[in-house]
Amino acid sequence: MHANHKILVFIGLLIIPLISRSELLIVKREHNLFKSLSEKERLKYGEGIAQIFLKYQWPTCIASQLTKEEQDELLTSGVPQAEEIFIQKKIKE
Repeated sequence: MHANHKILVFIGLLIIPLISRSELLIVKREHNLFKSLSEKERLKYGEGIAQIFLKYQWPTCIASQLTKEEQDELLTSGVPQAEEIFIQKKIKE
């Protein structure tokens, strides 16, 4: 590998963490397959799901008025997938 290619790879490895981020996706399970919501489902549930994300998804959740139970369930460190599980529960409610 040429020196120029090594420099480009190194720069790319430095930049990737800055531009990558995780996002939660809302999908449904049908016949053991994951599918996106239909247009009808998006119209019916989209606003409610957006409000849940705005209130409970990191980092906006720290500015929300969460109950003590919500804080304990959502923000306790060391709990694997706490945010995903919590938001899934809120959507089902």
